[in-house]
Amino acid sequence: MKDFFYNSSLSPIYIFIYTVIVIISSLGIMYFVLDATILNSGRAEIEQYKAKLEIMGTETNSLLKDNKIYMQWLQSTPNAAAYIETKLKSSVGMNDSLQGGTSTGADLNRKQPYSYSVENLRKGEVFIDPYSGVSMGVPDINSKFEAVVLLSIPGKATKEFNKVRTGMNWAFESGGMKFRITVYKINWYNDTFGVVIRKIL
Repeated sequence: MKDFFYNSSLSPIYIFIYTVIVIISSLGIMYFVLDATILNSGRAEIEQYKAKLEIMGTETNSLLKDNKIYMQWLQSTPNAAAYIETKLKSSVGMNDSLQGGTSTGADLNRKQPYSYSVENLRKGEVFIDPYSGVSMGVPDINSKFEAVVLLSIPGKATKEFNKVRTGMNWAFESGGMKFRITVYKINWYNDTFGVVIRKIL
């Protein structure tokens, strides 16, 4: 066969046809392999979204039940809404409770280190640490449990970090003191994000 290609006057045509057949076959095989990979990836992502919808449905049902109980309680108790509103306005830690943050170590010069944490920061929300002034926003959380984070440190330009995962942390200075901010939770199923800021002694 080798001699035939070299000796035949048609050898360039045969070589060209053979090359075209090999290229078309290779492209066809690549197309089907890539198509199957994309299809499998798409199916896995659909399953993740189904699981997320199921969890959100369960949480919604639970919230509706709780809401019904509270509404019955409010309707059966005279002046309950006005009393609760007054108490909330007079509450010293109202800002922390609204943001979902908790802080320890009010006196920052003590040996007990200052810390401020937010457990359930939701996608699209931002929190501001009341002492250091640092703020963090979470515009997006993806199905790989990675987040996009916007970090603003006082006196510096806002930085955007993509593919942030749990355990990532940043050290920064504010007011002559050093702090570390750590991501300790990213949950794509309910779009929540947990972060803690600690003073470095």
